Amino acid sequence: MAALTITLSCPALPKTHHFLSSLVSPTNQHLAAASWDGMVCLYDISNTGSIGGVPCISVDAPLFDCDFSKDGALVAGVGADAKVHVVDITSGQTTVWDAHSTTVRSGLVATISCCERVYSMDTGGNLLAIALAGNLVDCVNLDNPRLIAHTVQSPILPATQTRAIACAADGSHWSVSSIGGRVVVQALRESDRGINTSFQCHTKPSTAATAQSNIFAVNAVSFLPPNKNVLATGGGDGTFFFWQVGGSNEHLARFSVGSAVTSVIFSPSGRWLAYAVGYDWSRGHRYAPSDYPLALALHPALPREVRTRLAPVGRSS
Repeated sequence: MAALTITLSCPALPKTHHFLSSLVSPTNQHLAAASWDGMVCLYDISNTGSIGGVPCISVDAPLFDCDFSKDGALVAGVGADAKVHVVDITSGQTTVWDAHSTTVRSGLVATISCCERVYSMDTGGNLLAIALAGNLVDCVNLDNPRLIAHTVQSPILPATQTRAIACAADGSHWSVSSIGGRVVVQALRESDRGINTSFQCHTKPSTAATAQSNIFAVNAVSFLPPNKNVLATGGGDGTFFFWQVGGSNEHLARFSVGSAVTSVIFSPSGRWLAYAVGYDWSRGHRYAPSDYPLALALHPALPREVRTRLAPVGRSS
């Protein structure tokens, strides 16, 4: 399996180039990756025989997130400089928006006042799900994007901070992960509650030498677009999993990459899982190693790895 994984390269990466976010374009042609050293690298993945990355955005502050326009023609990067940087992939023309007075994690299409700090957000169908401090989740109907439809308390343990959120492609449910190694899946509608679940993962059990289990952050989650009952998780233990959720929580496949997985995202077609390896800042800046392994890769989501053993749960796509 590992031999089929394609590792991407970006020329002359500094040791501070820790990938924080990655995303495959709606056309499945490009992959963008944002990093701690203020770069967004763009990769043409239409020909996987030879893939090299080109920095398309470079600023003097960490870039925490990136995204594409719906047609895949534009890529945006946002981060600690409180601006939104948008690049036309064909022309290379850059537009900068002074959108916020503090760190930005997503692009601006409407202004929504949330009751707590925003940690992560994602969209699926007409759903925008926003993960907040205090383990709260704001749900927004994108037909009315300036209004929060409802706010729910995530079942994540109260003492554990939310790390990431992902929406199913049809917007029927969402998943949040935590720094305490726990993942929650919740349906948007009561009629779909059969998908609701919570489970522990990315935890190394205690051994004779260690009396306590080692619990790692679940840094990223992503639903497989063709099958909303398949969820990928990436953790600080250096592994990523494919899970069947709804009805039972069963891991379909497990892959070890040796160092913390900071990002996982399925391509819109479901053919690839893009994942990033790097320091996940779980021990802070002081303990950031200068020689920590850095990698960005495409893993083929083979049918035998993502085939669920149960019929899909929830309303149909």
